[in-house]
Amino acid sequence: MKIILILVALFATNCETKKSNNNNGAIAAFLLSSQNGCSTSSAASIAGVSRTSFSFPSNCTSAGLAAIGFTGSNLNSDSKGITGTGTSSAMASLADFKPTGEKKQNIEVTFTLNASDAYLEVIGNATTIGSVASGPRFRVKPTTITILNQNASGEATIGKSPPAAGTGTERTYCLEIHEENGAHMFGWSKACSDLSTTERGNYEFDTDGFSSTNPGSKVGFILNKASIKSMIISSGKIGTSGAIFSL
Repeated sequence: MKIILILVALFATNCETKKSNNNNGAIAAFLLSSQNGCSTSSAASIAGVSRTSFSFPSNCTSAGLAAIGFTGSNLNSDSKGITGTGTSSAMASLADFKPTGEKKQNIEVTFTLNASDAYLEVIGNATTIGSVASGPRFRVKPTTITILNQNASGEATIGKSPPAAGTGTERTYCLEIHEENGAHMFGWSKACSDLSTTERGNYEFDTDGFSSTNPGSKVGFILNKASIKSMIISSGKIGTSGAIFSL
């Protein structure tokens, strides 16, 4: 009986603390998202940069997406996560991740390409209308990575040595976009948390001065025969080096 009373007291104290921090809305949103499969939580910061994690298990629903701040169209859920069937399969954030300050955005995404003609577009520094995002974008293909501008045109191969994602294999890429003389776009074919200090200043693939506007601070995705298992969005930059390659 004493143990029960202690637990009740601790729970009550914890609730009061949460109320004082105005976190009730966030807690309610998290509980709602959990009930609909999708979930969100804080990820470990990197060099003081705060990061938010989003997970899309097989029972993630459209209501669950909305509960964690995303909207989607022509998407399904399966063991690989949120899955798209074609070029009209899209997902976008409902809120800005960094509404003020420098437009430097990092997006870590764990994904699978499901066909030889599949691709995943990762769009940052973006504005959105529904599930459609406008901003500079990476197009991850089975054999390479290309980049496109805010209108999904001007496709170009990214500099240095873009990795081959292949098909049917889950991958995690750490991607970053800076508003610098257009768009500075670079990244690594591993989780951001796995990068050493040296690697954070030595980009695996990198193009600067790409002709694109950076209209906002939302994110979006095109899942053309592709799946997203999870993502982590950062409030600022993780890469530390200047540009190496330019277009």
